[in-house]
Amino acid sequence: MPTTLQQLQDAWEIEIFPSDSDDEFVKLCAKREQHMKIFLNNCWKEIMLHTDMPSLSNKQLVGWRKEKIDKNQKNFLLYLDELVEHLKKGKIEQYISENQNNKPLWFPFEPDVLLFTYNSYYGSVLTDIFWIGDLTVAHVIQISKRQLDLAILGKYVTGQIDKIKKLLAEHKTIYANHDVPIPTLEEAFTCHQRGLFKGFNLIMITTIEGIVRSFGEYLIKKQNIVPEKISHSLDSFLKNTPWATDLEIDKIKYFSITGDYNYGDRISQQAKRHPEPKTIKVTYQTRLDFLGRGFKERRNLLAHGKEVEYENTLQGLINAAALVEILETIVEYTKTYK
Repeated sequence: MPTTLQQLQDAWEIEIFPSDSDDEFVKLCAKREQHMKIFLNNCWKEIMLHTDMPSLSNKQLVGWRKEKIDKNQKNFLLYLDELVEHLKKGKIEQYISENQNNKPLWFPFEPDVLLFTYNSYYGSVLTDIFWIGDLTVAHVIQISKRQLDLAILGKYVTGQIDKIKKLLAEHKTIYANHDVPIPTLEEAFTCHQRGLFKGFNLIMITTIEGIVRSFGEYLIKKQNIVPEKISHSLDSFLKNTPWATDLEIDKIKYFSITGDYNYGDRISQQAKRHPEPKTIKVTYQTRLDFLGRGFKERRNLLAHGKEVEYENTLQGLINAAALVEILETIVEYTKTYK
């Protein structure tokens, strides 16, 4: 049953267990109660953020972003219902009784950090950069709370370039077979080394589009796909092509690149009799899902000359990280189509 406002208010305000009790069992119950209320409050804050939608214009509330806002709100409302339902004396006592012997590796309350991460307003809706592999847990928390100057992340561009160079060296034959323009990439790296960030970003976005489309044409032949219509943009090419669901990737990787972690994933992980599989099969479009969200918006601004921050090093990080994912995807598919 959906939570009523009165139930929510009672869950916040009514103290179930005294925090100053000398009884060890009551202390554990009080600790669980306190932490559940903290995350109940965090849930409500996220719901309000997704309702007020700060920093977004009406023009931005379309497509993937509107869909993500609606999905995030639904997930937080379901989690809020769960927290309120379990903020009851009998259920707290039952949980502590059943789990207190699991110490020291046990804590009275373990929040669903994946749900808060992949449904965060600032992280998944406004910035959409949680798919970048080098972001630390500290970065994710700070971004979710809007306590991080995103420009700081530009310092990680060099690390992503090093990853690209390593991939190109280790899989030289694979990339040569798929016409990855290595000389063009080397030109981009030179631009970055010389501080020519505008040149670096423009070369990267055009090269990324060429590689993704070229490898997609290869997959169309391998998967015996008959394209339903001609797609002029990269976004429509990825979305309109009926790709085969045959690429197996790690489940956490899937959550990272798509942000598609829902309340249902939380429930399935709790099902003891049916353990959650660690991998999932996806399509080419799903593997590169991030290209159709915030990346596409930034790419369009750059390509059409509307982005004034050509020298934004964060944009460089996003482009370099995207290329890392694309190059890794090519290697992953070569294992599928040996």
